[in-house]
Amino acid sequence: MEHRWGSRRHAEIVVLVDLGQNVLERGVILDVSASGLRVRMPAGLELMPHSMMTVLHVERGPERPHRVRPIEALVVRQSGHDVGVTYAEFNPPEASALLHLAEAGSALSARVPAAPGTGAARRVGA
Repeated sequence: MEHRWGSRRHAEIVVLVDLGQNVLERGVILDVSASGLRVRMPAGLELMPHSMMTVLHVERGPERPHRVRPIEALVVRQSGHDVGVTYAEFNPPEASALLHLAEAGSALSARVPAAPGTGAARRVGA
């Protein structure tokens, strides 16, 4: 059973997920709390429990350049396409920014560069 500190907030925030070793995937944060995230990942991607990842949230604004906010996280569980992660540190400042976005009901998008590779992730059937 998963336990989280703080209440979960529904979100639809598009992020990049750096799985290490040249593996970069697109994900969508489905809910956020002070202690972790639930991220929808592409089909066929299996993540090893306790593997590290970096969630890259790209802030976009018309008056300022884009800003990338990295959040170090640890995979706790995976259920289908959804991956539960906990932050490397409790309630990092980047999580507060995501909570604010979730509360505002905002949705962000990001473009994903191609990044082949292997490591903590593998494609099913590959």
